[in-house]
Parts: sequence; C-alpha cells; structure tokens
Amino acid sequence: EPCSHYGKTPPCADMIIEHGIPRVVVGTADPFAKVSGRGIARMKAAGIEVVTGVLEDECRALNLRFMTAHEKQRPFITLKWAQSRDGFIDGKISTPLTSMLVHKLRATHDAILVGSGTVLADNPSLSTRLYAGKSPVKVVLDRRRRVGPEAGIFKGDIPVIMMSDYGSLGDAMSELYRKGITSALVEGGAQVLESFMKEDLWDEIRVEISPECINGRVKAPDLIRLPFVIDSETVDGHRIITYRN
Repeated sequence: EPCSHYGKTPPCADMIIEHGIPRVVVGTADPFAKVSGRGIARMKAAGIEVVTGVLEDECRALNLRFMTAHEKQRPFITLKWAQSRDGFIDGKISTPLTSMLVHKLRATHDAILVGSGTVLADNPSLSTRLYAGKSPVKVVLDRRRRVGPEAGIFKGDIPVIMMSDYGSLGDAMSELYRKGITSALVEGGAQVLESFMKEDLWDEIRVEISPECINGRVKAPDLIRLPFVIDSETVDGHRIITYRN
C-alpha cells in the first residue's frame, strides 16, 4: 500500500495523486499504524481507481518480517544455534564457511540478541566481520546487571541496548519494537533460546547440525517440537535446517 505519512520519504499516495495516475493495484494493505488503509482511502477520495488484495499471500510472504513486526508489535524473531549430531550446543562447531553464513544472517536483522551469560562466558563482539554487511544493533538481556563496561560488545560504534528492567520476554520484545527494531536474531545461550521457545516467542529457527558427536555439557533445545521445516541444505558437511512457527 502506498504510504500516507512523512517518514524517511514523503507520502507515496500524495505523489500518485499529484501525477494523476488513474489506477493503482495494491497487493496488500500496510499494517503499520501510521498507514493502515489511509493511503488507499486517500487515493480513492481523490478519484483514483484502487484495486486491492492482488496476490496478497505472496506480497505478505515477500514482506514477512515487516508484516510480523507491525501486526504483533514486536520484532520478527529468529532463533539460531549450532549443535553436534548428538544434540549438544558448542560455539566452535561451525566451519569457516558456515560461520560466514551466520554473519550473513546477522546482517539481515536489525538486532542480534544474547543473554548476559553468553557475554560473560564468550566475550563476543557480535559483529558481521566475516561478511560485508551492516552489523546489527546489539541487545543483551541482563536482569542482574552483570555485564560491565569492559565487555567486548561495547567496542566499536555499533549501538548496544542493555535490557534489565523488563517484566517478561514479551515485554522486552515490545520495547525493542518501540525502539524501531523490526527483526531480531537470538543467538543464545541455551537458557535464553529455551525461554523464547517456551513462550512460543519466535518466527523462525535456524539450526546448524555438525556430523560430529561431542558428548558436551550444554544440551541443545528439543527439535522434535519443530515440525515445520521450510528449508534444509548441507554446507561443508553440516546440515542447516530452517523452521517456521
């Protein structure tokens, strides 16, 4: 739907009216509150023929993250982890190529989210240094305020959002939406991932499975509960599966 408000650009609906375009075909309405049918109404009021609902499902799929964020008032949430064949999480499982693909995935999200335990244990930079893409905003769930200013996440000029005062994960995600975050990649640790799954607060899950068995200490979340596979590929002998909620 052509927009009807001033954001990063002027209203598209006004330009269509100004140039006398007689007929407009709209695939789907815009769920964003500042638009949400107003663009369509403005064009109709100006005497333009407006056809709506054309290939609507396909249009929604093309803009899935945008639609999800504005309809649910929270970011589109992707959970991501790498595990061994025997079901243990380990940050060193990925190959150089699959690590690059993770950084590519990061670049497609507005934010990357971890728990304070991951920051304290691994001191990650949470960047896209392995891929030529924009680094997402860094988000840390830190109820107990354990992360100090010396942490690696604070190095560089990428913004960091520390979340301590929130009631539930849903509240935290709503706050991120209010801050303009429309997609978030949740990288863990295991307890954080399980919490998102327990609250059914996810849209996609991406799991990398190594062919190796490591008999590790941290069990990966249960994949048996995830029946909706939308993609599966093998890279460097590792299987990468994507599930949709």
